Amino acid sequence: MNPSKTIKLLEERLARAEAKLAEKAELEGFARESETRHRLLIGTWAQAVWETDAAGVVTADSPSWRAYTGQTLEEWLGDGWLNAIHLDDRAYAERQWREAMAARHLVNAEFRLRAPDGGWRWTNVCAAPVFDASGNIEKWAGINIDIDARKRAEEALRESEARYRNLFETMRQGYLENELIRDASARGRLPHRIGQSTIRTANRHPGGRSGRPHRARACQGTRSCVDRDL
Repeated sequence: MNPSKTIKLLEERLARAEAKLAEKAELEGFARESETRHRLLIGTWAQAVWETDAAGVVTADSPSWRAYTGQTLEEWLGDGWLNAIHLDDRAYAERQWREAMAARHLVNAEFRLRAPDGGWRWTNVCAAPVFDASGNIEKWAGINIDIDARKRAEEALRESEARYRNLFETMRQGYLENELIRDASARGRLPHRIGQSTIRTANRHPGGRSGRPHRARACQGTRSCVDRDL
């Protein structure tokens, strides 16, 4: 082969290799930049970011989880994360996690999580399986979003609505009772008015001399009349 042609061929191959390397470097730069933006985005609204192995067991540290819950690394590893969940929510949280792993689908659950100060805060946990090229689960990736303010606002709203419902019910009951009393009172006076004696003075002495009672006749709504002293 002509040496000049060989050199030219090598130069062309070298140029193509350099182009591919440059393209790869550019793609890797885009990937790093995208990952940085992704992590920054998650970090702005997620309080904890963590991973587990394919079986759902924690094997890697998560400083954000430990800062959010106050757990130590030893307390966090394995299934220790369950101990950071409120006792009343623990069975529910574990069931959601196990069912998601069995079905290989997303986890989206809300429960109370221990805070570093010893209190409890509501959190929304979201996790998803990460698959390898063969379609097998390689690991699980998850985040925790603090929703304590929203939960407390919802609870305050429910309490306020309950108070207004009770107040309305009390007012309605009072109104009904008042109407019943008024109705019963009206029915009680009606016979009294109908049966009230109609007094007609009779045989009134001329001049109305004192010392002698006037005689009157009271008719009780019947044909019989009864003389009464007035």
